[in-house]
Amino acid sequence: MAIDDRAIASSVLPWAQNHVARLTELAGIPVHLVISPNVLSEYRRLDPPPSSLCLLRAGDGVSARIIANGQLLKGSHSLAGQLGHIIADPNGNLCGCGRRGCLETFCSGPSIVRQVMQGLGEGPMSELRRVDLTALCPADAIDRIHRAWMNGDSFARSIMDSVLDRLAWGTGIVVNLFDPAMLVAGGYVLSGRTDWIDEIRRRSERWVLHAGKRSLRVESSSASLEDDLRTLASQLHWLTVVETATTRRKRRTSGRQ
Repeated sequence: MAIDDRAIASSVLPWAQNHVARLTELAGIPVHLVISPNVLSEYRRLDPPPSSLCLLRAGDGVSARIIANGQLLKGSHSLAGQLGHIIADPNGNLCGCGRRGCLETFCSGPSIVRQVMQGLGEGPMSELRRVDLTALCPADAIDRIHRAWMNGDSFARSIMDSVLDRLAWGTGIVVNLFDPAMLVAGGYVLSGRTDWIDEIRRRSERWVLHAGKRSLRVESSSASLEDDLRTLASQLHWLTVVETATTRRKRRTSGRQ
């Protein structure tokens, strides 16, 4: 999918990015990173909209997208908001970006499930069972983990204690850097889970400058998939494959050789 001579791929799914790169190599279209439409969807549903908004997402990856004064902060390389690729432990697990110990190697959905599966291998007392989680996708596995956490399962709580602490640390960084008026928590790890969101908000105060004096509004994500698709289509013409001028020039050039 090409927009202005660029192919759009996900920054948190390296396999998708590599696949798009192979598909577009012959056409001479470089791969570029897409800015998620979710933050725009969240911003547009608010009336009146806040002066600034941060969308903290924890799903297959971890990100923190910022809108200020109605403008999406993209950055010069469309890499703004890559909270998940701040290194939390340089000796940690290998991340999909090729480095070690990125925040999302601890806090993304697949990473949480991996930690739970490894921990269950040591035989703790828990209502969670490896055989059950193995058959589930990460989003459904997180549902089971959350249910166990709600039931007071000590093993689930010990795993999530570390995860929520790290997400709170990341939230503190974002709040200190951008001072948003509102923070929306989403992605399948957090969306609708006000108990985990409240824990992140409370724990983040130890890292937030003047936390007690801020009036940061924190909510769960409420934009639907349809909202995201409409935003994506309007912003990037996502459903249209564009034959770019570069591609046409390359085709004409190769035809003259």
